[in-house]
Amino acid sequence: MPGTFPPPTPPRLHITIPLAGLNLSGGVKSLLLLANRLVERGELVRLLVPDYAAEPPVALNRRVELRALRTAGPGPLRKLGYLLRLAEEAAAGADVVLANYFLTAYPALLSWLRHGRRAALAYNVRGYEPWSHGLMAPVGPIGRYGRFALAWLSYRLPLTKLVT
Repeated sequence: MPGTFPPPTPPRLHITIPLAGLNLSGGVKSLLLLANRLVERGELVRLLVPDYAAEPPVALNRRVELRALRTAGPGPLRKLGYLLRLAEEAAAGADVVLANYFLTAYPALLSWLRHGRRAALAYNVRGYEPWSHGLMAPVGPIGRYGRFALAWLSYRLPLTKLVT
């Protein structure tokens, strides 16, 4: 019909998924498959990973942006440096930030505060991390209880919880 226009297309979402690293776990694989499906739907997806764990275990759609953040230093300091980089980068330009692990929830919140509280924050909880990544962690007792406390407290952060 003359003079009619197609309905406007909804704006594409900029979705950032900060990861503690890429490995062969089922949780990482399912997040990468989710990223593939989101870009197939037309969303813009950016995965943030540390440069020391940046090789995806599954094929990524070429439209998924895989951004490896540079780190420096030995072992634990390198990981801490990466988490600080996440705190800077996670919410930059994002409409949605999907944290998925207690160590990505804190940087996501800090980045959200830093970048004007614009992005929606979500925490995809895939297991009871105070147990699996706290009390069962292969570290000494102080490390286990410290990780337990950080994981337990991460569930109290002001992120929308998505439990799978």
